[in-house]
Amino acid sequence: MRQRSADAGSFQRRQNRKTPARRLTQREILCAVLLRAAREERGDAARSRLPMQARGWMTLGELAGATRFGEASISAQLRHLRKPGCGEFVVEKRRRETAGMARPEQAGALWEYRVWRERRRKRKKR
Repeated sequence: MRQRSADAGSFQRRQNRKTPARRLTQREILCAVLLRAAREERGDAARSRLPMQARGWMTLGELAGATRFGEASISAQLRHLRKPGCGEFVVEKRRRETAGMARPEQAGALWEYRVWRERRRKRKKR
């Protein structure tokens, strides 16, 4: 909001307004959840706040529960994370073993995902 200056008659902006914090994008939130899960897979399991099955590998349903985004949207963001402009993350996918099912072949596949950032090698200048 602008106020009129008493002496010059010009308009000046108020300096006491706070700028709102930038909201994280869906991709940034998803990436943070998956990287944290991978970090806790390697770290101390006793201090972990994630459920045991969510350490390292997470299904789309678990990711949807942790982030409150839809599964189709999460799947699209996982594809974007592989792209060079979006971080070039390594996204692994594997089939989760379903031990408690009577006929797992009829249930369809349950896929789980893991993400990490590969260390980049420094290129030598020619």
